[in-house]
Amino acid sequence: MTKKKILIGLLLVFVAIPNVYASNTYTNDDVTSLPSNYSVNTTYEAGTYIPPIEAYNVDLEWDDLHWIFIYSGEITNPSTKIWMTKAEYESLRNGTDPNEFNFNIINNINQYKNHDEVQIMVTNHSDFAVNILASIEQKSETNYTNSASLKINDMNSSTWDDSAQISGLIHEGNGYFKIKPQASRFVNDSGTTVNVNGEVKLTFTKSS
Repeated sequence: MTKKKILIGLLLVFVAIPNVYASNTYTNDDVTSLPSNYSVNTTYEAGTYIPPIEAYNVDLEWDDLHWIFIYSGEITNPSTKIWMTKAEYESLRNGTDPNEFNFNIINNINQYKNHDEVQIMVTNHSDFAVNILASIEQKSETNYTNSASLKINDMNSSTWDDSAQISGLIHEGNGYFKIKPQASRFVNDSGTTVNVNGEVKLTFTKSS
């Protein structure tokens, strides 16, 4: 093998394989000997194509998820009861003594019974349509009967469930969820009032 052929061979290696880092000069001094081998150390890198991230650009608006339970009768078995959002309760009470206001609520139950819903509005600013799954998870660690479980729907449904979904919310479109308590009482079996904690989880996916 002549020196010219060796150089051509090395150039081909440089072109065909990236990251060659053993740069040496090789010479076969005895042209009558059998063909010899020359190793070139190389590094191979596998490149993975990662598509651009499709960021969800979504605005969320909601009132404080806080309710007040008004009742009369035995604490473990109220004969009359109503849930009301805290914001609505404070607004309607407007400085009135709480006991007096609660008495008024119980005696005019039909007037106040529709003040228990909280609305979540979703506005999609993404360049693509999105699906939104909303689910309710109870976080209270207290075990008691008939807890103040929250339920949700997607505004277009008349039924309440543990989850609701908006499908294909278009660019600049608005979607709505409603949340409300469903239980008749929020006391544990010993008759002690307890706080019930819940969590609303929203999961976004790109609409196909």
